[in-house]
Amino acid sequence: MTLDLNRNAVLDNCEDCDGDGTPDHVQLQGSGSLWIAGTGDGEVKAFHPASGVPIASTTSPTPSNGRDVLLTEDDLLVSDGDGNAVAIFNRITGVYDTVLEGGLDAPEGMALDGDGHLLVVSRGTGSVERFDLETRSHMGSAIAAGTGGLDQPRGILVPGDGTILVTSINNAVLEFDLGGQFIRELIPGGPTDLVDPRGMVMRPGGTLLVTSHGTNSILEYDRQSGEYLGRYDRGGLPTGYWGLGQPWALRLGPDGDVYVSTHGANTAVQVYEESTGLF
Repeated sequence: MTLDLNRNAVLDNCEDCDGDGTPDHVQLQGSGSLWIAGTGDGEVKAFHPASGVPIASTTSPTPSNGRDVLLTEDDLLVSDGDGNAVAIFNRITGVYDTVLEGGLDAPEGMALDGDGHLLVVSRGTGSVERFDLETRSHMGSAIAAGTGGLDQPRGILVPGDGTILVTSINNAVLEFDLGGQFIRELIPGGPTDLVDPRGMVMRPGGTLLVTSHGTNSILEYDRQSGEYLGRYDRGGLPTGYWGLGQPWALRLGPDGDVYVSTHGANTAVQVYEESTGLF
């Protein structure tokens, strides 16, 4: 049966934007898919970026407790909080390849450093581990356990300015250099508007967005001073099924919008206009 996965009232096999005779959905091979990992169902699925229709799944074995997803040019990486590893799949086909192991205990957020190596937050050890994606090998700790007071980290961001930002359980965001040396508490811990920080992303204008898992909000900070600038997300329902319930990962989409995954409420991916924060 011919499909219309993007729900634009044009059959997929009839869409050929570049006029080369090959339907777009065949030529792109799912390269624009939105991959999402579940924390409790052992599933990693691809969704159509325009319509949200599920279009593919990874092959077995799949992570039993997916915590974060990262795409490289060739790979789909999923951190497995129960398996103490990072599973690797082909980013186009979803076919299982192998796992990265070593130094990980309850892995969470992932990022690439300036050399293209994979950085993985290890919540159980309070460290950040580095892996070589070409050799599929563990290179050791990028940030040693407990450095700068790092405790039960979850989120990580490499802003591209020679630093690494990592969240800590005391509601802080810590800043390190690329060698793993502690620089400062960018966002100080303790009683704060930020409760149980998870995902982070830089806005094009240079400010930092952080998901506050414990207060069901996305907060904005000055990247240089760490000054709190206010709540970023606006619109939508404050509570209930369509509310922003327990926000987790943050991404800037190819369309420029801000995407956030939620663990509570409707367990969805919600989209906000980048320039305004409107739902």
